[in-house]
Amino acid sequence: MDERRKQLMFQDILYNFSFLTTAVNLQDENIFSNYAVWLFELLCNLMKDQMVDHYHVLSLFADELFNSEQVDLAKSYLQKAILVTGDQLMHQSPYGLQSLLPIVRASTSAVSTQMLISTSCTVHRWRRVPPD
Repeated sequence: MDERRKQLMFQDILYNFSFLTTAVNLQDENIFSNYAVWLFELLCNLMKDQMVDHYHVLSLFADELFNSEQVDLAKSYLQKAILVTGDQLMHQSPYGLQSLLPIVRASTSAVSTQMLISTSCTVHRWRRVPPD
């Protein structure tokens, strides 16, 4: 990965952290979950493999990023962001993938969630192509 891509990825994580911090400080889960939905809709075709990664990275470092009273709240908001991203995935996917929603909800694995998001984004792009 070149320096430019690393810098862009770092900026994306900072944006995510900024929204998460606002949500935690205001104790409003909807701020971050609505942001996660917006982010999915905006970046599905561009960053399909990185959205959930950013949430996992923030969760791994939540103990260092937030004070002790806020850590659990931050982690719960991040888990909710992963869930709403999965929900968006199911809304934009063919019916066959909807049966996988319980897997996304139960999963703490970034790999399985990424695989489902990747599949959904591919299908979503395909459905946007106008017929000949």
